[in-house]
Amino acid sequence: TRFNVRFHLPPLRTVYETFRDSTQFFLSRVSVSIYTSSNSFFLGLFAGNTAVGYYSAAEKLYTAAQGLYSPLMQVTYPYMAKTRNRAFHRKVLRYSLILNTILCGGIILFAPTIIGILFGPQYMPSVNVLRLLAVALMVVIPSILLGYPFLAVLGQQRYANGSVIIGSIVHLIMLLAVSAFMNIYIVACLVIITETIVLAIRVYGIKKHNLW
Repeated sequence: TRFNVRFHLPPLRTVYETFRDSTQFFLSRVSVSIYTSSNSFFLGLFAGNTAVGYYSAAEKLYTAAQGLYSPLMQVTYPYMAKTRNRAFHRKVLRYSLILNTILCGGIILFAPTIIGILFGPQYMPSVNVLRLLAVALMVVIPSILLGYPFLAVLGQQRYANGSVIIGSIVHLIMLLAVSAFMNIYIVACLVIITETIVLAIRVYGIKKHNLW
């Protein structure tokens, strides 16, 4: 050709491995979408729209709190992908845990004030939901940091992706199991359990492959 570029078909093994790896990422993203939307869906189905409103108010704050860490994740992932500097990651994780503990403690302590100011006194049932989700946040942040910015860049994507897929499946099963007596507080507790499962799988992968 004019630019001396030739097309060739890659080996079937390469195609298979690429498809397999990308499928894991795709399934994990789908699992996250299902997991995040299933709580409100099941609450609406079994507990009513009022319960959905109370839960959604607390969940919005929970999601916003997670968003505070997005810049950290965006910086950490490319740096770790380039350097694989485990000492740096341990330092980031340590300071993040300290800050996250302070943040979650503040949310638990001031939950009535936060809900009252942002949503009004009629949303007081959301207070304890927010407190429970703050406990979940204590688990979520280390789990996120140990996922793609650590396990994935060190070649253990299956734990980063698989933990989310397994967690989502378990979460759906638990939602179905409690459907007869479902309420906003039970759903928040299930979030804590699910996020703990995800973290446990990732910690297991790290220990199994001596990555720490």
